[in-house]
Amino acid sequence: MHRRNKILSGWLIGLLSIFSPALAEEERSPADRLVTLLDNITSMKASFQQSSRTQEAQSGTVWLQKPNRFRLETAAPLSQTIVSDGESLWTYDRDLEQVVISSISHRVEELPILLLAGDAANLVDDYRVDYFEDEVQQFFLLQPLKSEGILDRLSITFEDGSPVSVGVDTSTHERTVINLELQPDPDIADETFTFTIPDEIDVIDDRLE
Repeated sequence: MHRRNKILSGWLIGLLSIFSPALAEEERSPADRLVTLLDNITSMKASFQQSSRTQEAQSGTVWLQKPNRFRLETAAPLSQTIVSDGESLWTYDRDLEQVVISSISHRVEELPILLLAGDAANLVDDYRVDYFEDEVQQFFLLQPLKSEGILDRLSITFEDGSPVSVGVDTSTHERTVINLELQPDPDIADETFTFTIPDEIDVIDDRLE
């Protein structure tokens, strides 16, 4: 009898060891799932396509490196270079021949790219995170806990552990979708996140003293 109980106990322990990872995964909160995926992103290079109902489609390239360093190069019709070194933000409009320098905001609703380049743990404090998935992709919806701005909702979609799209919904019912095509294992030079001001353009420096 005792021997039979030992056999049954051993069988149950083995069964639980097989299924416990799956059970643990199911018990993880949506916020924990999202933070884990975002924390796995330390640097990234991707081409992107941005679309909305009221603006022309936009394409370009994005480079990022945590914490808070990124570079965006957009093509016509809105030809811009946007660079952050983690403290200052340069927005260079080639058509206007103007660059605006500002202190970087750490608020995702002001700079949605910080969803990928910023500190993922901060999202838990500022957003309610919901999660669902299908056989291929994982979808996260983020709603601000405080309705203080124009942002209504953010969304981010992952496939095979990598972000493939980011959505921004405003309180005026404007939706912008940014589709990403990542380049594997990018080698990004530090100079990517510095900006050299071209000659003979207007400079507006709005950084706080």
